[in-house]
Amino acid sequence: QQQQQQQQKNQQQFQQHQQQQQQQQQQQQQQQQKWTEEEEKECREERQICKSEEKRCIKKLLSEGESQRSAEKECEKRKEKCEGRHEIRQQLKQVLKKVEEGNAISSSLSAILRGSQPSQTRKIEGRVTVGEKKQKIGEEETEVEMELTAESPQLRQPVEIRISANGQIRRPTEKWNQEEILKSDLTSKITVDGHFGYKGEEKKSLRSTIVAYRSDEMKNFVEKSEEYEKCSRDEQEGRKLSRSCRNARHIASALDKVHAKLSLPEELSENRFVQMATEATKLFFLPYSSQKTLESRQSGPQREYEIEAEVDGEGKYLSVRVEGNGEEVHAKNYPLLWNTKNMLPIATTKTLGNKIVQKLTGYSFPSSCDVEPKNVKTFDGRTYEYSVNDCEHVVFAEESPRPRIVVYTKRTQQKQTVKMVVDGEKFEIEIPKETRHSRNAQATIKVNKQKKSVEQLKEEEKSEPKETYVTKYEDGVYSIYSSKYGVEIVADGENLKVKTLPIVFRNKATGLCGNLDGEETGDLQTGKRCILSEAKLTGYSYMLEKDQCRGLPQQEKSKLHREEQRCVREKVEPTNVYELFGKSLGQKRRVAGGLMHIVEEENNKICFSKQMIRVCERSFPKEVRARRVEFVCMTGHEAKVMETRVLAGDRLTELENLPTNFHQTVYEPSQC
Repeated sequence: QQQQQQQQKNQQQFQQHQQQQQQQQQQQQQQQQKWTEEEEKECREERQICKSEEKRCIKKLLSEGESQRSAEKECEKRKEKCEGRHEIRQQLKQVLKKVEEGNAISSSLSAILRGSQPSQTRKIEGRVTVGEKKQKIGEEETEVEMELTAESPQLRQPVEIRISANGQIRRPTEKWNQEEILKSDLTSKITVDGHFGYKGEEKKSLRSTIVAYRSDEMKNFVEKSEEYEKCSRDEQEGRKLSRSCRNARHIASALDKVHAKLSLPEELSENRFVQMATEATKLFFLPYSSQKTLESRQSGPQREYEIEAEVDGEGKYLSVRVEGNGEEVHAKNYPLLWNTKNMLPIATTKTLGNKIVQKLTGYSFPSSCDVEPKNVKTFDGRTYEYSVNDCEHVVFAEESPRPRIVVYTKRTQQKQTVKMVVDGEKFEIEIPKETRHSRNAQATIKVNKQKKSVEQLKEEEKSEPKETYVTKYEDGVYSIYSSKYGVEIVADGENLKVKTLPIVFRNKATGLCGNLDGEETGDLQTGKRCILSEAKLTGYSYMLEKDQCRGLPQQEKSKLHREEQRCVREKVEPTNVYELFGKSLGQKRRVAGGLMHIVEEENNKICFSKQMIRVCERSFPKEVRARRVEFVCMTGHEAKVMETRVLAGDRLTELENLPTNFHQTVYEPSQC
């Protein structure tokens, strides 16, 4: 009897649960229907507004003396623009609805050639909307909507093409742990759904599903690779940022196999041009390909294709198998003759755009600086021995009286502290050094001296988007990134990496990471632009002795003081080649909201300010302040070369050693 009562009770609970689910589904359907009705109503209202604007436009132009025909032609253009804005807004709303929480961007393009008659008009219109869903670290979801309309007298009706794509990309949730990166599931998927055809007629469809994944063979290749083994040895020495470790993490995150399914309409697969392209592809892979005939399986008006592609661990050989339309083509170990480094196998640590930019710039964009326990590698590639102690050091800063970016660090036996000051806003992270007793210790995050958790910062970012934000990775690595200036610092308790865009702070940087001028020669200079006899002394010059830290030895302090008094400086000798190149450079390059020398003409001489002054080229000063500035005057060829360098945005350090001709009060923007 008790069992029967329990069964009845369970059945009642199950029925109640089902009823609740049905009620929730009904509510969701009602809400969805309500939203759809509201959208349709809003859509009709917006279209009606465009028509009303066209009528008012015609009436206004007629009252101004325009002819009926010219007024209708001009107002039709305005109506088309209005409807185009309406269409792009609708597409934007659809994408935002799909991503639920995130951001989206839209772009539209139209080209129209109007004839004497409306039937002679040639027109092409396109709209693209890309939305990105906010996900947790390591997961990206992107929605893409594309629409294209082509109209021509040669077509019986306008041709419409619409493509929807969804990409679910997985990236490593660890930053520097190569073993965990290799274990993680990085399988990524892209689905494409397209429709095309004449306006007002039934559309043809094409669909594709693409899955990229890492095979067991790739895992074995990575584990046995020389870079992986060498990185393991480097990590034991505390050198996680070595070249071998960068390469090991790159191949550990790579995907070597792609499986795709493609569905095409029969008319497209049997098109003469498509068949010619297919035959040309077969010839391209000869003599590495083989072909066999299969039993053709009909699937209605669509033709189904299955594609498998694979590259070896070094990205040198490609194997492809294509099955469909009654045949199978298999190409094995086709040699890739072009340089596929960092492109194949498909690495997931960086986006495709980032990899292309790095390839084009010789892997110098963005510039990166590594501060390891015993070594420092500057932005310009120079490596020198230096160990950061418990005193705060300037790692990277804009060389300016009011720097926009400053990065500090200090290290003790227990923890590493990193700070980044962005436009006066201070971000600080204290990361405990990982040991077997403190493996799960939490870092302390402070924003303007107030303690914050990663979760709190995420909630604040949801309510108000930030230009600088903190990210925590699963392997205990922390990142502070300024989207405004493109500067990122990454730290794990021992190591520190600084990345920046060279075009923003080129030749205007100072600190342990060098001057960012693109050359190793003279890369290490003190804050006074002095070149010292030892790299270690230059490192000491960026040590801030405060808060009872260890400081530097008295002997080294005396030596540093003597060499700074003597101050050997780098001197730039202008040549005829520089003069010719500088004219072009000065015309193209301009400073935007940065620092620049002032140029004045005085008694047939060209005069330059010794100090660089903040300028607001594409904006207006919010505040200004008076400043007394020294000027140096020159004539002849040397003055012209100097002027060209100033217009190019260069820093003229040699002016500081020249005698001052006059002083002048200038008004410098303190904020743009």
